Amino acid sequence: MMKDRAQKASALRYIVAKRWFPQLEIDVLPKISTSTKNKLITDIDVLGSVPDEFLGYRAFLFDCKSGKNESPINRTLWLRGLMERVHATRGLLILSDKKDIERDHRISAAELNISIVKEDEFGILANATDGHLQVGVSSVAELDNWEIFFSIPEKFPKLEEMVTFSRSAFWMCESPAEACRKTIAILRKAHPELDPAKALHTALFGDFVALFLHALARLSLQIFMSYLQPSNRDDLAEALLLLLYGGRDSYELANQLRKLVPREKQNGGDEKELTPPEWDKFVQLTRHILEAPRQALFAPLLAREVAWGYLNGKDSIDFARIMAFEQPQTGKFCLLAAEYLGKAAKVPPEFAQKYSKQFLEIQSQK
Repeated sequence: MMKDRAQKASALRYIVAKRWFPQLEIDVLPKISTSTKNKLITDIDVLGSVPDEFLGYRAFLFDCKSGKNESPINRTLWLRGLMERVHATRGLLILSDKKDIERDHRISAAELNISIVKEDEFGILANATDGHLQVGVSSVAELDNWEIFFSIPEKFPKLEEMVTFSRSAFWMCESPAEACRKTIAILRKAHPELDPAKALHTALFGDFVALFLHALARLSLQIFMSYLQPSNRDDLAEALLLLLYGGRDSYELANQLRKLVPREKQNGGDEKELTPPEWDKFVQLTRHILEAPRQALFAPLLAREVAWGYLNGKDSIDFARIMAFEQPQTGKFCLLAAEYLGKAAKVPPEFAQKYSKQFLEIQSQK
């Protein structure tokens, strides 16, 4: 059973109501690992990834503590340190109703970009900031679905790396390029274990579509802020490729090292240059996103909302339709990302077909 359940449920509904991208219970790991096993530093109760049309996303952390012995100011200072570690811009500390909070401590916390509220005050905050969402409206806003997702490795141990990546390693990536490459690589590695006949596997694939879109939306925004919309395919491909591999020097070095490893040549010719799989489709997807980079920031939430429908067996896309109506390009981005990721990771084609059908249905409801 998840700790501080009621508080996390409120924070989760608030994030989805605001159309932020949510993540629960992120394991924070060291930036540099020297041990054979990852050593947990701490964890983030709830994270809201806030769309920003200039920065990509800003991180908003929620710390939930229902115990009555917690010190509000001590917890504030701890949360501030965690914000620095993950480059978060704001934090919200939710405490038990039984806990007294000194007024000066609230002010001190606010100076650190952290707000302190009691459980019974959270509703006031949500209503005043347009963050109220009724229970049962959204699949991704339901805590039960997150518990089902986190329990997938209990039924399918070989998929543990995918779930761990989703709740930890993805969020520890230092750049959207790293997150993008790793999302493809982890899914590609796991593809022999994925069965489209199993609902939990389908949900997990959809979750990776959401993570991939989260990374690609940030990467595309970097291109947009530098070049706007490159006039031709080659200019876009070059800018995208160099961003993906950390600049020209890093790319050329990686390419040279790759060519030192013996491998079968393609069609008897020279070995291909280093690129992500299905490179032409990757470039084309990025071109589509550059037509509406702000809307692309909302596509990950739409993709995860559809994916989470497979966790509870409801398959409801009512809330997804609302989101697609608010941001009309997001359904197209989700469809193209699912198709690309399915081919790039070599998963059974039924995964992409299921999601393509749903996103087409969502897009048709105007």
